[in-house]
Amino acid sequence: MKFHNTYIALLLLLLVSLLACKENLESKTGFQTSEKPKNLLDSEEKFETIDFSMLNMELIKRKDDPSPESIMKMYYPNQVEEGEGKEKISVTRNVISEKGVEVKLIHENLMDDSLNGVKHILRVKRVGARWMIVSLKKNWKCWEGRGHAYWGIEKCK
Repeated sequence: MKFHNTYIALLLLLLVSLLACKENLESKTGFQTSEKPKNLLDSEEKFETIDFSMLNMELIKRKDDPSPESIMKMYYPNQVEEGEGKEKISVTRNVISEKGVEVKLIHENLMDDSLNGVKHILRVKRVGARWMIVSLKKNWKCWEGRGHAYWGIEKCK
């Protein structure tokens, strides 16, 4: 039985890796084959890709099937700090296909001298009876006078 579970986990990991390669190829070639409506595509923002392989392994080991929003919280467990400032976290969910969901988390007005906000975009697809991550990326914006005030990946000052 243990061999069977390991075999299934390896097959799921291989499938997720192939899906991730497909998305990577789409981004490098400019050719998009996903079912995501054009109005949901990110503008000309640049993003930093995040390695999600360990998080997918954790999802495979779980007995439950967390929602896409719960998967985002597993990755980004931060909460708004109490006190001064207008710090806020917003999470939105967009269905991009019958088996695909995009979760966008924006944490703004950070209590940081340089960094104003961070944005994380998580894409998951149904693989069998569970959600698996197919892409994870982030970008950020700086406070005025500390670098770019738009969403990007250049370092803040």
